[in-house]
Amino acid sequence: TTVASRLVASYISEPAVAAYTEDLISTSTKDADFDMQQYQIITSGVYFQKSFMHVFTKLKENFNAIAVGIVTNGKVVKNPPSDYVLTQGDYVILISNGVSKKQLEKAFGVKEGK
Repeated sequence: TTVASRLVASYISEPAVAAYTEDLISTSTKDADFDMQQYQIITSGVYFQKSFMHVFTKLKENFNAIAVGIVTNGKVVKNPPSDYVLTQGDYVILISNGVSKKQLEKAFGVKEGK
């Protein structure tokens, strides 16, 4: 109920932000819809031992995806420091559409999710 009450309050003070949030947490129905995804960092992947800023930039340039956070040691870190170096077992949390999913899976070397 906390999330729901925050979303309702947000509609009053920040209606565009609330609409965007609602869209992101809704189930995607078309490939063009944007969705939250997570991809694990593996040693053979192109993003292993790269900085968060490097990954952020490459994801935007190559896939029109936006990295918004990571999971490291089981903890979610929103907007990590630019110089954070991704290591094996970390996850990158990003916003992307279904069109890019197969390309992202190829780049990360893993399927989306855990």
